[in-house]
Amino acid sequence: MNTVRKFFAALMLLSFTVFCAPLCASAQTGTLGTETPYLFCSFYDQSGDAVDGNALTSGEYRVDVVLSGMENAAVMQFEATANLSSGVLTDLSVLSTYADTDNSFEEAAAEYIDDGQIAVILVSENEDTSPIDSSGTVLASFSATVNCNGTIDFNDYFNFVTDSDLTFFEADFGDGDDCYALTQGEGIAYTVYPMTADVTPVFNNDIIISGTVLISQNENGNTGTFGARGINFKVGGEYVKDSGGNNAVTSSAAGHYGEFEITVPAGTTEITLTGASTIDRTVTLSGNTDISGVSIPIIYCDYNDDSKVNNIDFGAFNKKLNGTDVLYDYNNDNKVNNIDFGAFKKILNKTVNYPELSLDN
Repeated sequence: MNTVRKFFAALMLLSFTVFCAPLCASAQTGTLGTETPYLFCSFYDQSGDAVDGNALTSGEYRVDVVLSGMENAAVMQFEATANLSSGVLTDLSVLSTYADTDNSFEEAAAEYIDDGQIAVILVSENEDTSPIDSSGTVLASFSATVNCNGTIDFNDYFNFVTDSDLTFFEADFGDGDDCYALTQGEGIAYTVYPMTADVTPVFNNDIIISGTVLISQNENGNTGTFGARGINFKVGGEYVKDSGGNNAVTSSAAGHYGEFEITVPAGTTEITLTGASTIDRTVTLSGNTDISGVSIPIIYCDYNDDSKVNNIDFGAFNKKLNGTDVLYDYNNDNKVNNIDFGAFKKILNKTVNYPELSLDN
C-alpha cells in the first residue's frame, strides 16, 4: 500500500473547492493543545450488543473506531495495521465512515484496506473547522470475522499506527499542520500535542437492575405482597456491592421495604438472592440491558438455613411471637403476631420449589 502521509493528505485537500488554506483569514484557532483526545475501539456482536474486545470468541463483529475528547475538528486521519495472515482475524472490511453520516465532513481519500493496512481520512468542508461529538465520534465502522479456539484480544491483531504523519487530528485549518498525535515523531516541522489510544479498552458496560424483593406467600415463590428487608445479591458467588463499596441490600426504609437497585457487569446471566432467613433464590437474565420494575418473591422463614421450613423453624417463630423482629414480620407492620403466624403456616412443612424466573420477561 502506498503510505498516506500529511503532505499527501494536504494535496488531496486542495482538490476540494470548499477547502480553505491553513492561513485563511476566517479561520479561528485556540482549542489545539487544550483538549484530551482519546482514540479507541468499541465492539458489537451480530445482535448489536456491546461485547468485550479483550475476549472475542469466534464470530462476526462490528468494530467502531471512536474519537472522544474533541469538540471540533478540521482533519481526522488514522491508519492501522491488521494481521490477516494468522487465520484468526480472517476478514476486515469497511462498513462506513463518519462522512457517510455527517455531511460537514468528506473523505479526503477513499478509505481502503490493502494487505492489512488501513487508512481513513476525513476533512471538514467548512472553512475552518466543524463540530464533532466530544463524548465519542465514530470515525469508521468495520466488519471483522474472528476464527479462534477460546477467546482473543483484538489488540493482538489490530493496531493503530502511531506515526504523527499517519494518525493525527487537527482542530482547525488555521493551526496549519499542528495536530494531536500518538507520538512526537522525528524531523517534523509542526507541533504535536499528545493524545492517547487503546484498541481494546477495559470493558465496563454495566447494567442496572431495579425492583422489589417480596416475602413469598406460598412455598412456590410465585406470589408476594410485602417487601423483604435485608436481602443481598450475589453474582458468581460474590456479593454485589453498592456505590459505597458495601454489600447491596434491599431497603429497610418505611414505605420502600424490599426495594433495590443494583449494578452488575454486562453479560451477567444469573443473580442469587440471599438473606438471614431465606431459602436462596437464583433468577436469570440476558445480561445486556438495564431492567426495571421486577418483582422477586422469596421464602423468608428458613431460620436454621437448611433449605426447609419445618418444626425447627416453627420453634424459632414461637420464640419471636409478640415481638418486633423484622425476620418474623411478614406484613411489615412492625409486629410479630397471629397474622404473621398465619402466613408462616402456609409454608410450614411444604416442599419449596421455585419456578424459573427470568427478569427480562
